[in-house]
Amino acid sequence: MATADARPAAIVPIAYIFQTNDGLIRQTLSDLPAEALWKQPAGGGNSIMWIVGHITQTRAGMLSLLGDRASTGWGELFRRGAQKQDASAYPEPQAIKAKGVELTKQLQAKLGTMTEEELAAPVTAVKLPNVNTVVDALAFFAFHEAYHVGQLGYVKKALGYTPIAG
Repeated sequence: MATADARPAAIVPIAYIFQTNDGLIRQTLSDLPAEALWKQPAGGGNSIMWIVGHITQTRAGMLSLLGDRASTGWGELFRRGAQKQDASAYPEPQAIKAKGVELTKQLQAKLGTMTEEELAAPVTAVKLPNVNTVVDALAFFAFHEAYHVGQLGYVKKALGYTPIAG
């Protein structure tokens, strides 16, 4: 069943989660000084900019899975389990932010045009837990991204800056 805006009903909450994540990512980055972007929280863990790069890299992969070829050009820098590099090995924060904005626009456009048939199509290109269809994959990626947005809030607060929500 389609909603009033003609999108399949299943895509509406997923698109909302991605849109909310975008706002929280912008909020996270809005008031941070440059020296905080690559700083790790006490005890280790990923920096805010690494997490944002990972989210952006994952969005590029997700768009490619949906048939919209997308690439960050960053190779494996932000892949899960990647070895931490010196900050100089990573793209500039502004380049990561710009690529994130570009991919956000591309994702929202794609989500706005997907059909029930496309959402129900099987996913075979990636193996994800309990993911069989495209809509399953989108729900997984929305969850994955929200998980990392939560990490952004935790890291920001752990570094002594204002929380992103609440």
